[in-house]
Amino acid sequence: MGEVDMKDATDLNLEEFSVSIAVTDDDIDLARSALCIARIESPGLVIASVLDQFDQLAEKVLKSIDQKAPVLENVETLLDIVLRGQNLQGADETSSVDYYDPRNSFINRVLERGVGIPIALSVILISVGTRAGIALGGIAMPMHFLIRVLGIDPPYFVDCYGGGRILTHKDCRMGLHRMTGGRIFFRSSMLSLISNTSILFRMLNNLRLTYFNTNSGKKYLSTLDMMLLIQPGSSELVRERGYAHLNLGHASEARHDLEEYLAITSDSECRQEIMKTLKEMD
Repeated sequence: MGEVDMKDATDLNLEEFSVSIAVTDDDIDLARSALCIARIESPGLVIASVLDQFDQLAEKVLKSIDQKAPVLENVETLLDIVLRGQNLQGADETSSVDYYDPRNSFINRVLERGVGIPIALSVILISVGTRAGIALGGIAMPMHFLIRVLGIDPPYFVDCYGGGRILTHKDCRMGLHRMTGGRIFFRSSMLSLISNTSILFRMLNNLRLTYFNTNSGKKYLSTLDMMLLIQPGSSELVRERGYAHLNLGHASEARHDLEEYLAITSDSECRQEIMKTLKEMD
């Protein structure tokens, strides 16, 4: 794929991602939006083909559950079919996998390779569950992304590691203590639901850090473009994208973002830095 074709593909994917999130948050198809993110690494990815896999898994779940059965019983069936049945495991559950490999964040590659980070495994499970009528939501607990089972009280949660485990509130509290050695004090608010756009933003932020640390300039820029579609008012992301463009030699795009940052920030120190950069570009 030539440079011009690649840019066209990137622009089209960005537009498709924008459309995918331009609905009420509850109506966002997490799998579809996450597959747009996966195109950062795989520009030729055919999203419809991967969504077919989700539909097939959901159909298998639907045929295996009893709609009148207790919710947790159906969640166990979901775990059996999606996580255990597909042999999906956590990226740090095997010593042969680099946790920070970006492939662990892309749900198509997670399905192919059988390895993913918690948030990617969770998006897969939530997406299949939604298609099968099992309502789940994301929980951004410190250190480990979890899922909340919706529609039941008291609340129950799912950890996608270890083939999937259903957790109580107490289990989550003890798990955080075990992972942090007690360095982070548990609060019930840590188990609050987050929005679908917040889930996507977290996925993108993980990739943003990875691509920045590996000097993957164009992919880094793509993550920033998508993050700004979710949070268009973020002055820091506008500034960061301006410098990303500058490092790639995109002078006009860099100037546009840096001038926009000047227009929306009141931080005098940062303004001086940006004005110096713009002067050096002249």
